[in-house]
Amino acid sequence: MIRTRSIFPMIVLCLLTTQYLSAQDCQSLFPFEKGTLMGFTHYDGKGKEQSTSEQKIVIIDDNGSEGLTAQVEVSTSDAKGKEAMSSTFKMICKDNIVYMDMSAAMPQLTEAFSSMEVTMSGESLQIPSRLSVGQVLPDARMEVQAASGGMNLIKMTIEITDRKVEGKETVTTPAGTFECYKIAQVANTKMLISKSFRSVTWYADQVGMVKSENYDKKGKVESSSVLTKFKKG
Repeated sequence: MIRTRSIFPMIVLCLLTTQYLSAQDCQSLFPFEKGTLMGFTHYDGKGKEQSTSEQKIVIIDDNGSEGLTAQVEVSTSDAKGKEAMSSTFKMICKDNIVYMDMSAAMPQLTEAFSSMEVTMSGESLQIPSRLSVGQVLPDARMEVQAASGGMNLIKMTIEITDRKVEGKETVTTPAGTFECYKIAQVANTKMLISKSFRSVTWYADQVGMVKSENYDKKGKVESSSVLTKFKKG
């Protein structure tokens, strides 16, 4: 089991109880509520289940200088239901902007290094609490170092560019039917070799990520994640 630590402002899905609503608009794009549980299933390009994960909001803090902060516990299991890894991440809402951990926005990333000790640092993904179709979003960058037995084995740099709100769509998953904003972006990865791929993520108000897909150069789906469980605290 590994522990993934993020050392920058971050992630997907924050939370906010009713008494915080007057302070700033954080309720959209995530159910800012302690105890909320989100379950995801992750698939390969052929639609075969590869793993599942659960995210639970365990702490809300509105007293620090960072802004409204949620701590989220994550557990990931393989296709047979055996726990593969656990981790925690923060999600921050400040000045009506949600700061998302890139590892949370790209769940396949941590899955790929599930047998290693992983450290991530860099810039967070920013999403305004209110979106509009055609809106362009800021770029982001992250460095990933994976080690085993205290020895560094892999160093990867990921740059997220060309982020844009492409539209609004209705998405149905086992967790329900959601009205979503569709956000597209390009991920440029550098490790031993460089690779670029396009991804699209669908976000629903008061829910967060509902679905995501990664595509190859020909536009074929390489991997995907779907919200399969959602229960507010």
